[in-house]
Amino acid sequence: MTYSSLIKTIRNEPQSIEKISMTNGESTIQVKYRSPEREKPVPVVVPEESKEILLKELDSAGIPVDAKGWTNRFLVQHSQLLLAAHPHSCRSFIDVP
Repeated sequence: MTYSSLIKTIRNEPQSIEKISMTNGESTIQVKYRSPEREKPVPVVVPEESKEILLKELDSAGIPVDAKGWTNRFLVQHSQLLLAAHPHSCRSFIDVP
């Protein structure tokens, strides 16, 4: 799946996505769909310059995000964006020092 097709899915069929898993420092995210035909998460490469746009889209759609290995610096920079309108969208922050 491409980044642009993921954005289209988020905008047009957000209910088809169960959650997004992200690991800090990696450009590939894992998209878990609700469909039984797609049991395994689908990897999607996110361009570095598009990560903030993706977070805004996910937040607007109310899609849960599982963020792993994010640093305090990232959390400070993006906490308002991640938690503003839909605090339930950010499911957990793991391995934060």
